[in-house]
Amino acid sequence: SYPITVCTVDQLFKFVFKYLGSEIIPATLKYSKVIIDEIQMYSPDILAYILYGIKIINDLGGKFAIVTATFPPVLGYLMDKLKIPYLKSQPYYSPYTRRHYIKYFNSDFSYEYIEECSKNAKVLVLCNTVKKAQHAYIRLSLNGNNVRLLHSYYIKKDRSLLEKEIQEFTESKNTGIWISTQIVEASLDIDFDILFTEMCPADSLLQRLGRCYRKRDYSGSIPNIYIFDTGTGVGRIYDKDIYNSSVKYLAEYDDNYFKEEQKQEYINNVYSVENTKETEYYNQIREYLRKIESTVPAYFTQDQAEKMFRNIKSVTVIPDNIYNEINNNGLLDEIKEVLGNDKCSFKDRIITQNKLLAYTMQLNYGDARTQNVL
Repeated sequence: SYPITVCTVDQLFKFVFKYLGSEIIPATLKYSKVIIDEIQMYSPDILAYILYGIKIINDLGGKFAIVTATFPPVLGYLMDKLKIPYLKSQPYYSPYTRRHYIKYFNSDFSYEYIEECSKNAKVLVLCNTVKKAQHAYIRLSLNGNNVRLLHSYYIKKDRSLLEKEIQEFTESKNTGIWISTQIVEASLDIDFDILFTEMCPADSLLQRLGRCYRKRDYSGSIPNIYIFDTGTGVGRIYDKDIYNSSVKYLAEYDDNYFKEEQKQEYINNVYSVENTKETEYYNQIREYLRKIESTVPAYFTQDQAEKMFRNIKSVTVIPDNIYNEINNNGLLDEIKEVLGNDKCSFKDRIITQNKLLAYTMQLNYGDARTQNVL
């Protein structure tokens, strides 16, 4: 069998900066098959680097596949402009054609209604930021509801436990509320009865809808999807133009069933070439493409190239209270003893390293908390 390497785009596509020694990456990719998952989730700069990297891979004879249910038409247009040949697959439509009845509100969550729904159903509340999710958790916990919280600021050990619990919850007959963030958009196979979500760009919104009535039809006469335009994260997490366009085109389907064919139509409208050409999103992709195409070989060092991807890179930390706990109970000394002993087997070292990583969490470089850490 051929080797399979799973990595992040910053590990692979940094070669586009043509730093000295970067040649080894495309030299390997020329006889490889590169699979890129959920390409639409990346920021304009990273999208530009990926597209240019795909062009180089293709020119060298390598193969690539882009795997996503929401491929933005504007990216296909840019691939054509870069003369990257590709075969576009036919859209996949779920056999369950009436899964989502949507209702849009230009307001904050209706917490009282969320509580009422949770008495007889499994309710998922999705927020755009961890801070908003924490606020919703506090608000919904006041009346003693069955409320759980899941986001990216848990240590790995606890997050794994919570991911298992949310999976088991959706497979049980229990009712209650789970609150989370974007981390459940594509990573978990969960199925709730009712979804309350903050508004977000079209591609993310469709991913969120997939966490409710995932593999079944909905026959109710009232919405099972409630979308609240709170404005959280607009301009900071989400591109303002794409966000506003997502709101505009969603109005065509509001207060009705949102069928599978309509979802594809929706994503095509929001990310159409005509609709995005004047946006900052499109202009940024074009500008980053121009810069990377004109980059002189060996102008950047490897360190500089890695920093170009800094906005998607993160730092691994152990929270103070967790560190003090494992330090006081002797676990940290045990870990140090194994990792610092050259005589320990490779297997034991890997097991011990994973034991240490279970107490860590990831913080993005752009996060204010990370700046305090660094």
